[in-house]
Amino acid sequence: MISNFSLKVSKIFISIIAGILCFGFSTVNTSYEMGNTVINIPWSLIFPVVIAMAYGYKLGFISALFGGAWYPFILWQENGWANIINSLNLFVLIVLIGFIFQYIRDRKSERKTVVIISIILSFLLVHTFFYLIAFNYFLQLNPPFWTNETVTYYPPRIINSIYIKNIINYVLIIVFAEVLLKLPFIRNLVRLKNESWMSKNNMVFMLSVLSAIGIWFVFYFLDSLLNHHHFAESAHKNYLPLSFMIMFWSAGIIARILINYVESNRKVRGLLIQSEESLQALLNATIESAILCKPDGTILKINEVGAKRYQKSAEEMIGTNLNTYVPDFNETVSAKISASSITNSAPVYFESKRDGSLFENSIYMVHNDNNEIDAYAIYSKDITEKRQTEEALKESEEIYRTQYNYFPLPVLSIKKIDKRLVIFNFNEATRKYAFIDSEQLKGKALDDFFTGFNDKRFLSVIRNIFDTKETKIIETEYIFKTTNSIRSLQAVCGFVPPDKVLLTLIDNTSKKKAREKMYYAMSNAEERERTRIAKELHDGVSPVLAAIKLYIQTFLVAQDQNIKQELSEKIFNTIKEAIQSVTEISNRLSPHILQNFGLEAAIQNFIEKISETTKLSFNYNFEVKSEINEKITVNIYRILVELINNTLKYADADKVIVKMFEQDNYLHVYFEHNGKGFNLEKVIKNSKGMGLNNLFNRVNALHGAIDYQTDEDSDLKVTILIPLK
Repeated sequence: MISNFSLKVSKIFISIIAGILCFGFSTVNTSYEMGNTVINIPWSLIFPVVIAMAYGYKLGFISALFGGAWYPFILWQENGWANIINSLNLFVLIVLIGFIFQYIRDRKSERKTVVIISIILSFLLVHTFFYLIAFNYFLQLNPPFWTNETVTYYPPRIINSIYIKNIINYVLIIVFAEVLLKLPFIRNLVRLKNESWMSKNNMVFMLSVLSAIGIWFVFYFLDSLLNHHHFAESAHKNYLPLSFMIMFWSAGIIARILINYVESNRKVRGLLIQSEESLQALLNATIESAILCKPDGTILKINEVGAKRYQKSAEEMIGTNLNTYVPDFNETVSAKISASSITNSAPVYFESKRDGSLFENSIYMVHNDNNEIDAYAIYSKDITEKRQTEEALKESEEIYRTQYNYFPLPVLSIKKIDKRLVIFNFNEATRKYAFIDSEQLKGKALDDFFTGFNDKRFLSVIRNIFDTKETKIIETEYIFKTTNSIRSLQAVCGFVPPDKVLLTLIDNTSKKKAREKMYYAMSNAEERERTRIAKELHDGVSPVLAAIKLYIQTFLVAQDQNIKQELSEKIFNTIKEAIQSVTEISNRLSPHILQNFGLEAAIQNFIEKISETTKLSFNYNFEVKSEINEKITVNIYRILVELINNTLKYADADKVIVKMFEQDNYLHVYFEHNGKGFNLEKVIKNSKGMGLNNLFNRVNALHGAIDYQTDEDSDLKVTILIPLK
């Protein structure tokens, strides 16, 4: 592809060549002598004029500068200094032609004609000034330095003839140049785009020129024949060259008329073809079946969708009769149009079934100038799937409505009306939950239903959802005005197109109470643990430290070395006993063996210590291969210690089974003793069951499950499942 820079350079080069050609061929211009009068047509001026028409006034000026405006100094040397007027006139002519044609191409103003006429009149004024006023003045300056054979004055008759001759020459050259610029081969030379409607212009031009030349030859032959002259003698007659000039230049004018006619026809034909193609493309672009037919059913146009429904191509169906494919077409259309009470310009709508499919049809009547129906435009849309979807949607809506009404949680549909949040709809659970009649609830403001909804924060969140179309979850307490009861609710608010917010209420009152009870149990467990630690420190460590203090005081005042030696041994042994007591307390809080050697070793160590000081016998089995994280390790250790301590305190058992094994990514913990059991529900509800609640909380914290099997008259079996991953 040629770049813009290369194209500009080539256009400048072509403009320079055209100017040089004009200057070079100016000596072989067409001329005719009649007595003292010489009719001269400078045809080479066509070169810069074509450039000005093609490229505009700037490159037209360049073409004139490089020879297109200087040929008068060669062609009419006798004019001397007056040729400056001729050259200036040619410069103005070429530049104005370029400006006019560039203005026509670039502007689409309604004032285009006025501007062009103004430019032409301005040129005529300049032309008049140059020749009727200034020309003889410049002749008086002759002779110039380049020649002595010059004229110093022309009479007004000759000046007027030059004035008129130039105008005629300019018109002929402009017409002929414009004809040349319409020819594809000329446009290729000057690097202009060829339009599709110009393809026949070469032929039209050649036929026009050849016809003119042929007519002249016939004229030439008849003159020779009728006047009994030889061809060579007839050629010297003055009127024969004149007739040739007239016919040739007339051929250009005729060619311009014919080209304009051919181009107009081809443009109209192109527009018709384009319109037909656009119409066909428009018909094919629609997903509906589109048919244009005469009232008798003859198909004028049909798109591919319509043809496909009849298992044909569009080309096969055009020209055939629609009754061939739809036997009752005429009767159906006539009946539908007759049955409709609408105006002639409005379409007729109806549904029809064909081959098990449902179609929605619309018929538009096309009228002629006499307001008679000239054609039918028929659009058919397969709505089988749409109708099935509508029925399925209707069924889904019924299912949704049923589920909505029987949904166990209260659900309210909220609309925003003039900044007020209004209850638009609600399900049966809402009515039962609030102990309110439907008429009392529907259409009421949201803050009339719940006192808590007067909370500006909550109202602003719901209003914001109408704008952001997000889903929000809010937890807070609300007071039902209908029951005057405080409930802890979780409100799930979500936008439902086009203009509602769905509010689902989840009553967390019981969960809140359970959390409060769990917190109370954990607090009590921590307090009991603190009390136990304080008691052990007070009963175990404090007396030992007091004894150490007493031994040291005695040691400091003793004089006998034997007594000091005995006191030193007692101080050492007592300090050792204090360290051991503190170590035992520390191990009961967080045994070092659990951190250093793991769960299996820590439980084994704890069981051995219990076995040494009690009558309990243990059956302990640990079969876990996977690595257990610290959280599970600590909690399982605490759970088993709690179970063993409870067994010692309450069960009066002599045998305990502890088993741990891994299966399906779960840690299985099994605990059993043969002592007395207890009533599980009773102990949990009793304030003394805080330790048991603590066990449940530990298992829940590990996302596990715990199962108690016990009764007051039986032993205890506990199974715990903890996910390892």
